Amino acid sequence: MGQDRRKYRYNGIYIEASRILNPQFDAIGLELTGAQVELLRNVTMLFHSQDAFVDTYHSGYYRNAKDVDYDEIQSIVADLERKLMGNDNVIFSYNDRYLERWYSVDHASGMQLLETMPVPAGYVYVVEEVHLLQVTTTGSYQHLRVSDDTDFVYLEFWSDITPGVANVRNTHITLKEDDYLRATFGNTVNDEHIELAAWGYKMKVPD
Repeated sequence: MGQDRRKYRYNGIYIEASRILNPQFDAIGLELTGAQVELLRNVTMLFHSQDAFVDTYHSGYYRNAKDVDYDEIQSIVADLERKLMGNDNVIFSYNDRYLERWYSVDHASGMQLLETMPVPAGYVYVVEEVHLLQVTTTGSYQHLRVSDDTDFVYLEFWSDITPGVANVRNTHITLKEDDYLRATFGNTVNDEHIELAAWGYKMKVPD
């Protein structure tokens, strides 16, 4: 099999193998209805015929895909079928709630840092709200940034600190693998309660 001579059939489906192996389009994100999923699940059975994929066109006949090309195409078809059977995300790509709360009550006086955990591989976090809190110090400052140990961006700076009242940033920050949040408390007293909390949702990145 492979590069065999085949006649054209009425209403046959013929796809150039080279266009599948070297696609002309970028990846896109889609949200399909249940009916559309049903249509696509059924049509993928047509892709399991080697005669559906063309190596070369000729007048009155064509040669089907090479064995090696067809094998690679079948792995692509299998991945498509897996995606059509469902994925780990639900509507709006929501996978799970994201919540982290870090605090310290055991530290020296002066500047202190609190950080969230880095985003793990295979996930994207969308942070909707962050708050920073310290319960004793006045007249200091706090700032918040997102970092990945290589680059960082400051998100907020507060110069007015009220003891026991959280400074809140309502936001929509997208964090990828290895990104994390860092809070800096410009001045603290010995063993003062300081806190960093973040809230949002997780999205699982497709394999």
